Amino acid sequence: MSESLRRHVRIHARCTVIAHAAHCSCELGYEGDAFVGCSKIEEKPKDRIDPCYPSPCGENALCSERNGEARCIVLNHTS
Repeated sequence: MSESLRRHVRIHARCTVIAHAAHCSCELGYEGDAFVGCSKIEEKPKDRIDPCYPSPCGENALCSERNGEARCIVLNHTS
């Protein structure tokens, strides 16, 4: 790698020389200006889905979540 190209290389960036000019880009999974610096793309947390809303259970049943799935428990009513 030439000294002039080495000056352009930043962490998590890849550079090549085309027609005597440095062309740099961030590595896969990184974003930013490759000449300044690349930072890891942060995954946004997925919204938690409540399997009991709206309740899939019928009347006189209670919904509870277990391992991400809805479970219906029938309520016993005695008169």
